Amino acid sequence: MDSNAIDLLELLRVLWRGRWIIVCGVALTVVVTAAYVFTQTPYYTARALVVVDPERSEFIDMRGAFDTPVAGLESDDISIADEARILRSRRVLERTATLLNLTEHQEFNPTLDDRGGFNLLEWIRKLPRAIGQGGSEGLDGDLDAEALLLRSVVDRLYNRIDIEQSLNSRVIGVETTLEDPQTAAAISNAIAESYIDFQRQDRLEGSRRTVEWMTKRISDLEQQVRRSAEAADTYRLSIGVVDDDRIGALRDRLQRLKRTLEETRNLTSASGKGSESVAQVSDDILEQQAALEISIERTQEELFSLAQSQQELEQYVRQATADRLIYERFLDELKEIDALGAVGYSSARIIETAQTPLNPSGPDKKLAIAIAALIGSVLGLIVILIREILRRGYDSRDELENETGLPVLASLPEMRDATSPVSLLKKIRDEPHSEFAETIRGLRAAILYQLPSEKGRVLALTSTQPNEGKTALSLALAMVATTGHKKAILVDGDLRKSDLASVLDIDAKDYFDDLLFEDLPIERAIYTDKQFGIDVLPVRPNGQSDPNAVDEDAFSNILKQLRKKYELVIVDTPPVTPVFDAGVIARHCDMTLLIVTFAKTKRAAVTDALRRLRDLGVVSAGFVYNRVDFRKEASRRGVAYNSYQEYWRGA
Repeated sequence: MDSNAIDLLELLRVLWRGRWIIVCGVALTVVVTAAYVFTQTPYYTARALVVVDPERSEFIDMRGAFDTPVAGLESDDISIADEARILRSRRVLERTATLLNLTEHQEFNPTLDDRGGFNLLEWIRKLPRAIGQGGSEGLDGDLDAEALLLRSVVDRLYNRIDIEQSLNSRVIGVETTLEDPQTAAAISNAIAESYIDFQRQDRLEGSRRTVEWMTKRISDLEQQVRRSAEAADTYRLSIGVVDDDRIGALRDRLQRLKRTLEETRNLTSASGKGSESVAQVSDDILEQQAALEISIERTQEELFSLAQSQQELEQYVRQATADRLIYERFLDELKEIDALGAVGYSSARIIETAQTPLNPSGPDKKLAIAIAALIGSVLGLIVILIREILRRGYDSRDELENETGLPVLASLPEMRDATSPVSLLKKIRDEPHSEFAETIRGLRAAILYQLPSEKGRVLALTSTQPNEGKTALSLALAMVATTGHKKAILVDGDLRKSDLASVLDIDAKDYFDDLLFEDLPIERAIYTDKQFGIDVLPVRPNGQSDPNAVDEDAFSNILKQLRKKYELVIVDTPPVTPVFDAGVIARHCDMTLLIVTFAKTKRAAVTDALRRLRDLGVVSAGFVYNRVDFRKEASRRGVAYNSYQEYWRGA
């Protein structure tokens, strides 16, 4: 919960620091947009409404009787979206352009546009079409000037109309936006009328093709009816007369034969077996039975044959009847379609004509400026985000402390008027209550408070990279400590590239590196600067000593001697990142402070320096935040700076 609150607070601080970027972005986009919008000619939008009603169609759908669909006829499930696309089709627009003679209108004919200047909206409208038609120059060469002009007019007209269709609605809106309100209304009405005329002509053409197809179909059906009737008559003549009376007579005869056969069988059973006369009678009865059975079988076959012939005849008759019904239906439908097609009709109608608009529809200046302000804000935020991503240094002491977990003992202001360590010392001497002098005294107090007071204190000052003000800070701290009635000495610990002797113009016989390699009294190498009263143990300026040959015991012994003579020993060490010397020296010191330059020292360099010191068994006590722009840092931290500035000015 707390971390989220801290992250939110940091985010707000980032936005607050970049507020002027956002303000400038908003101001720039608003000014540019306002300058463009207020110089644009107002435009007007006129709208006509068309309703598409497929159920209003008076065509009879003949597709159920056709083998193939008929062109020009609509189905009940017509797509309104397709009709909307037809409204914006090139065929309808060309008819509209021709009807209204738009080739003579300056908004559509670029050769008549004498207003001049650059039209951003027109350029944006042309861009996609120019990209898509980049290779059409050869095709345009085959067209005459009039056709090319009409194409250009239709392209511009296409970009100035809008077809609106609501979901689940058959009403389609035709909107035209132009600088001329009367022309806008005329174009919307003309598009609607051209669309309806297009439907009428399309249906007339469909009716003509349908009539042609049906005429041919009726001719085929007429021949089919004739063939079916002839087939029925031919079959009827081939089988003779087959009617219900003949079939009924055969069925009665069959029933009588079956009864007679049953009676003869009963007689045979009753006569039995006996005398010779009886046997003779039985044989006669059996012969009669056989004859009856043969007659019954023949009668059944004749009856079956007649029934089958009757069924086949009925099929011929039904086929002939069906062909005649289809033929007659086609004749009726042909008459109706021919009559309707001669009149022409449309399934769409205009329910509201476009009126000349009285008020402009654009440009919407307030909306454009609001969008521009939003875009400017977004661009400002993007710039702030990129700046934060690219930021590599520390812009506030809070950020440095939070990321490293170590305290900042002092924040030293940037001294633009002190270009060298000597000029900085002069400023401290001449302005003892200046902002920089106060911060150095605060650093001295923090060091003395944290180090034990029973013995001389040894402080190591180092940095991540060269040129971070380490030598100047060491001199300033030694001078302030001395003027504060504390015996202090500055030891130059950079045996590789020392410039301390050159800064103070020291020309001594013995130096600190001589003490490391020879057994000399320490007093012989200590130099006291008369101008600033600083005791210094310098290194030869030519840097001829080899740090790898230095005996750590000798260095430690020198520090022990200095502890006895001084209350504060300040060791100016080399930078941590290039060489390892600082870590070796810091192991013999009581406190190590790392100098970090405001917004310059890279985070990775600070992390690497702390790691190098830890690897050598040295734990940094904290940081000195150098060359700080207090105004920027105060803005980043969200604290006031003016009160401190006024206090220092009045001191």
